Amino acid sequence: MTVKSAVTNTSTISATSVASGKTVKVTFSASNGTSPYTYKVERMLVGSSAGWTTISNTSSTYTNVTIPTAATYQIRVTATDSKKQTAVKYFTVTGK
Repeated sequence: MTVKSAVTNTSTISATSVASGKTVKVTFSASNGTSPYTYKVERMLVGSSAGWTTISNTSSTYTNVTIPTAATYQIRVTATDSKKQTAVKYFTVTGK
């Protein structure tokens, strides 16, 4: 019997600094779980009490996230495998 370890989220982001109003590309990937995987992408303005805004909930391979203003944002990517095991990865992006 083969026992798999916890899901690993290996998603990447195209940039950590962009002009306000521009997008960053989040490319999804995960391993060590049971495929297929789904991915949830959320964005939050750092220091805001508004919380996380869902950008995408997909089984696609990527999504674009708009950085609306000249500020710092957190992007959270949650990878979920077919057995509902999850792994979360965070990115920080600065709008200029």
